[in-house]
Amino acid sequence: MKTIFLCLALLGTARAETPLPLDFPKSLQQPLLAGKPQTVTFFGTNQTSSPVKLAGYTSSCGCTAVEARGDTVPAKGTLEFRITISKNVPSAEYALIQDQYTNMYQVMIKITPPNTNQTQVKK
Repeated sequence: MKTIFLCLALLGTARAETPLPLDFPKSLQQPLLAGKPQTVTFFGTNQTSSPVKLAGYTSSCGCTAVEARGDTVPAKGTLEFRITISKNVPSAEYALIQDQYTNMYQVMIKITPPNTNQTQVKK
């Protein structure tokens, strides 16, 4: 019994991690202004030599809508995604994307307050 347990433990530690098939930006670089509906485009990249189907995608709240330009990311190719956000207060929202292998990918979107530097101060 001890020998079997030891063998299983060694097999578990020798197993290499498999890289995820798709690559997405971790966060969107351009902050969105609160109170103004905006659409941002980003791409998912397939790092494998086989097509990867999407199982689904969703967003963090009803103010954020995610749309994909297809349901399969071609082998060594990209697929366009769009996020439309209509939020009146600063926050952080996200899109969740799931592939056919049940891997989950998250893309963060930062929503900043409107630029207050344009306010003129009376002397």
